[in-house]
Amino acid sequence: SRSCTLVPRGVHSGSRSCSRAPASASSKSIFVVSRRRAINLQTAPFFVYLCGGQQHLNPAQAAEQSTSTQEVAYFAAGNPTLLAPFFRELAYRGVTRVTTGSADGIQAVRVTYDTSEILYSDLLRVYFHHIDAADGGGQFKERGEQYAPAIWTAGNESYLKEANRALDLLAKSEVFGNKPTQPLAVKVYNSTPAVFTPSADDIRLGGKQLSEALKQSGRTSRLGDGKGKAGIWGYEEYCEARVCGYYVNAPRCQGTCRDYYVDGKLGLS
Repeated sequence: SRSCTLVPRGVHSGSRSCSRAPASASSKSIFVVSRRRAINLQTAPFFVYLCGGQQHLNPAQAAEQSTSTQEVAYFAAGNPTLLAPFFRELAYRGVTRVTTGSADGIQAVRVTYDTSEILYSDLLRVYFHHIDAADGGGQFKERGEQYAPAIWTAGNESYLKEANRALDLLAKSEVFGNKPTQPLAVKVYNSTPAVFTPSADDIRLGGKQLSEALKQSGRTSRLGDGKGKAGIWGYEEYCEARVCGYYVNAPRCQGTCRDYYVDGKLGLS
């Protein structure tokens, strides 16, 4: 006996009202009679049926709505197999898929993520934490243009601005060993790659395999592991109650670097 409103999508309901079809109505053809005309609810996909203040969408509309916050980002810096795991770790924050491959001839990762759960700026923070932004001739032991660092911002002006802001702040901080007036080597393209070819073999490393691969590639010694090897980001030693250890807080990230990685946190904002 509840009253409800039937309106086309995007059209204000005005004062029209209608009533629920009786329980005895055929399940194959449910009609609601308004003041102007009768409408078959099962054959009117462009109408939204509002009852009790809730919106009921047909399956196609629901699917469209559920994927509306999905976006894709592209990042390159050396062997993508060694970069992808750090984005896959963000599955709990809305990263839904990470694919390794070649973007316009450069080894890269394609990251699909939900913008309602994670910010593009956080993807950038993770990216810069695991690369050598001052090395434009490759990354670590992987040499050549196909391993050069690059970012594609997909024509999004705010993403382009954020990427350039990060590069400017990190360059001025000298955290990568560059001179403060020397721009970092990461190229930023305000587009999507013209061609992205997924890797034929989807190698996924984790645990000891990943740790060993990072070590063999030169990443551990260059970036630091927080266990005594300072690397780019450095580490802090602490002693408490006669127990000493290392507290990863990137003490070398100072000045404008701290404007980007607040309090030296190298993860999400």
